[in-house]
Amino acid sequence: MKNIEVNLTNSHKDSINEFLILRISNNLLTQVIFNPNQPSNRLDMMNLKSCLGSTQFVAFLLKLTFLSPKLKYSLRQKLAHLFEYYELTSIDKSRWLIQMLENCLLGFAIAQEKATIV
Repeated sequence: MKNIEVNLTNSHKDSINEFLILRISNNLLTQVIFNPNQPSNRLDMMNLKSCLGSTQFVAFLLKLTFLSPKLKYSLRQKLAHLFEYYELTSIDKSRWLIQMLENCLLGFAIAQEKATIV
């Protein structure tokens, strides 16, 4: 969680623009969803998910993609890597991921339905 504070305080000096929002959102996403190849921040993700619950955790992830729509692809990639990592584990050990992915599907479907087509 210290990394998140550092990202926010370092960016506080800059004026808000699209690049800054994308950079901060991407850094938050990287801190919140661990990379299975480098599971150093796995506990941060699990602690945040257990404190917020799956629904609020997914809501947080979706809010990041609303702030910066370019992040949606990155979020999908990170979730796909998590799925691949837990694919061979038992259902009991990966039930939290299944619930989180179900919430992501619902959230993305709702967000897509509410989107205006121009």
